[in-house]
Amino acid sequence: MYKNQHFHYEDTKSTGYSFTLVGILGILLIVLMDTNVLPITMADYMKIILTIVMGGVFVIFVIVGIRSFWSLKSIEKAAEEQDDFESTVMEQFLSSHTDALQDFKPEGYSEEEIYYPRSEEIRKLLIQDFPSLDDEQLEYFIERIYSKIYG
Repeated sequence: MYKNQHFHYEDTKSTGYSFTLVGILGILLIVLMDTNVLPITMADYMKIILTIVMGGVFVIFVIVGIRSFWSLKSIEKAAEEQDDFESTVMEQFLSSHTDALQDFKPEGYSEEEIYYPRSEEIRKLLIQDFPSLDDEQLEYFIERIYSKIYG
């Protein structure tokens, strides 16, 4: 499936916030437990094991969160490039093919079936104009163009 970089950006941002927050809160709870501010009764060796294992897990959470924040800049740049590319494809395609596609009414198809020959015509024109598009991008643009022209 064609991946929208804006969704990827938001997903990475929420991952960063979630992992960082859970990691910091977990470390804070472990510190409170070890300093007996939170009186949890268990054997000393169990407290040590809990501190080491869960402390390691929470430190890894913080690291994952920070790495997510670091990657946001590159994802944001990719999203801007994707927007520019999508705008270019849509503008060029619609400016040169809208009239022909609006007139494209193959005979012998019901209202429900006409989608298929129309989408194939859009596919053919997209491949002709933009041969570098992969299958996922083609499907994405076919849906957008179809809804723009016939929707």
